[in-house]
Amino acid sequence: MRKPYPFLFCAVLMTVTQAQETPVQPKTLIGDIHRTTITPASDALFKAESSPPKSEQSWNALERNATILAKSASALAAKDVAKDQKEWQLFARALRTEANSAAIAARQKDLDELIAANGRVVAICESCHNDYRDHGHGMTSDRQPK
Repeated sequence: MRKPYPFLFCAVLMTVTQAQETPVQPKTLIGDIHRTTITPASDALFKAESSPPKSEQSWNALERNATILAKSASALAAKDVAKDQKEWQLFARALRTEANSAAIAARQKDLDELIAANGRVVAICESCHNDYRDHGHGMTSDRQPK
């Protein structure tokens, strides 16, 4: 009598192999990174412009958010999603650099430098979104839904 184990093993192996070969959608990953880390972290930094931090705890929170933004930029750089990967890498590195500048400004409790770093972050985001997401429409434009 034959044992069914070799057949069962092959079936499980094929299932696992097929699951591993299922392509992950890069746009979904990028959207997840934005939704879970980039947007909340950058919103916290931008809010500091209209509602400046008044406590050590608030400054520390800003520094953490800037650090999260920098790490998120590194995660974006790791994604191979763009036709022009070199340009994608430049945007990700620039975002990481300016997010680190915002972290330093928060650590030094320098609101003026934080605001300046925020402006540079917005310019980088706007340029990247223009090229990769909004296709010519800026992220703050009044684009009509399709």
